[in-house]
Amino acid sequence: MRNTSLVRRIADPPAKLMEIAGHVFLLEQTQAAVRFLVFGNQREVPELWLRKYGRLPRSVDFYFLNADGQLVHLR
Repeated sequence: MRNTSLVRRIADPPAKLMEIAGHVFLLEQTQAAVRFLVFGNQREVPELWLRKYGRLPRSVDFYFLNADGQLVHLR
């Protein structure tokens, strides 16, 4: 069994992946100099999204906020 997440730990979480895609799309439409998303809770979710779709958005950075407050750049 993969440790990707969340649909009873046996399947990819399609709703969460779609939600990330929506946020990435909206960020890409902005004129912001820096575009990023910060995730918490389950690092596997943004990592899964990056494995599947990470080659598409090049202008949005992904970060994970650990329980100890450390910010980790995922890409």
